[in-house]
Amino acid sequence: MNGAKLPLWKTLLQGLLIFVVALIISGSMAESFVGNLLAQWTLDRFIRLDPPRDEDQIVLIDITEEDYSQMFGRRRPLDPAIVIELLVAAHRAGAKLIAVDINTADWPQGSEKLLRSELLSGAAVVWARGFYLDRGSGKPHRRLDRLLGDVTTSTAECYGVPALEQGGGIVRYFYSGLKFEMWEPSFTDQIAYRSEHGSCLLHQERDEELRIIDFSARIRTESASTLLEQSKQMDWGRRPEYADKILILGGSFHSGSDTSLTPVGEMSGLEIAGQALSSFIRNKAKRELGKVSSLLVDAGVGLLLVLVGLRSRIAQLVLAIAIVVLGAVLCLRIFRQYYLFVGFIPFALGSVVHMLLGWIYERP
Repeated sequence: MNGAKLPLWKTLLQGLLIFVVALIISGSMAESFVGNLLAQWTLDRFIRLDPPRDEDQIVLIDITEEDYSQMFGRRRPLDPAIVIELLVAAHRAGAKLIAVDINTADWPQGSEKLLRSELLSGAAVVWARGFYLDRGSGKPHRRLDRLLGDVTTSTAECYGVPALEQGGGIVRYFYSGLKFEMWEPSFTDQIAYRSEHGSCLLHQERDEELRIIDFSARIRTESASTLLEQSKQMDWGRRPEYADKILILGGSFHSGSDTSLTPVGEMSGLEIAGQALSSFIRNKAKRELGKVSSLLVDAGVGLLLVLVGLRSRIAQLVLAIAIVVLGAVLCLRIFRQYYLFVGFIPFALGSVVHMLLGWIYERP
């Protein structure tokens, strides 16, 4: 080394070579085990940093283990008549909308007629419609469960798919909807749309948009037996604890096998549905950028770092630190995107290598 300053064209070429290598690593790192582990570990901790907030638009009606034993005799499927009683009680209490997170695929034919009785006239009800993977024809295909009562089509009830997504065994996301023969709205989107527009969100040609659940809502929970007991009062009608709210009926009982790990601990499917809906209606469900979009953002940061490398060493250091810090804040605190975060790392490291090589070349 002779202490001479590296020619501009060599500096630029070195920066571009490092940029290309970082781009390749960035494009593959997000899909790797290490990349996923690092991104999930970071995101989960930022989710836990969110201050808890009281949710006053949603109430969870939980079929507890005791309710499952005493009300349903520990039998599956859950008795449709008792479920309808709970819906009627919620409707008479003034619920704005009742969402039912219960599997109805095994309900007998004719069950849907109970919903159209005068007791439920005018009630807004959204049902969760499950799905499964059909592996019988080679490539697995998603298949929807039967509609309520095994009818062929439904125009009287609204349906949504519980479109949750796991990463490393932990639920962090929900989809806007899933593709089957047609795009089917998610349970969360259907509830939000039905509560605001008074009609069902229909099949559309849309992408499966991924959203991150906020998990910071404190949602009031009432047991199903308590609601049913209250409804037997002579003056049962609109109640402030239920009126004009979205009531989600589901179960935390053990044999329902509907519990999952989340960034804030184990939750029942009912609780996760409430958190997803709260995130969505409060505009706190941040969208997950696709891999291509995230890579373009990271590439832009990388090019900016290359241009910084053309300036003096002190300017390089100051600007590189500023860009790395700002990029980290944007990726982690604001966007909270997996791809943005892990894809940003190679460019940040590449900028450090670029500066070190320049300093080594200039040393006497």
